[in-house]
Amino acid sequence: MNMDVRTIRRLLLPLLAVLALSVGFAACGGDDGTSTDDKNEYIQKVNDAQKEFADGAAKLNLANPDSPEDFKKSLDGLDPLLSGIVSDLDGIEPPEEVQAEHDKLVASMRDYQKIVNDNKEGLTSGEQESTQQSAQAIATASSKFSTEFDSTVDQINSKLRE
Repeated sequence: MNMDVRTIRRLLLPLLAVLALSVGFAACGGDDGTSTDDKNEYIQKVNDAQKEFADGAAKLNLANPDSPEDFKKSLDGLDPLLSGIVSDLDGIEPPEEVQAEHDKLVASMRDYQKIVNDNKEGLTSGEQESTQQSAQAIATASSKFSTEFDSTVDQINSKLRE
């Protein structure tokens, strides 16, 4: 017995929330360490990478797939987007005071990408238990990533405003 698309979609709602990456980096104005212009340049580059990712993700058919196979195909399209934002973020030189947080952001994106890739085949296995386990693993990873992403962005914004 296969899981229906609505059940998969319900389990993967956290993934859809992650794709929006709605928390942005804010402009800053502190005087310590890195100049305000350098901080704002960093913020702009990260926001640009984030927007490019979100725009690409919005074009995928993740919200209304016709079948588990269609959903897997959309997840296949997510992989290059995740690779792209990781590459973009890797290429950005963060201010020294947020280097650790920036590295954490990139590492959490890599971890998230791995979990999605490791579990997308299970969505089309044809076995209900495998499909449900894969969907649950992606949902859990999406929720964890979303929380970590938001927290790390908050930490970066806070340190850049000091």
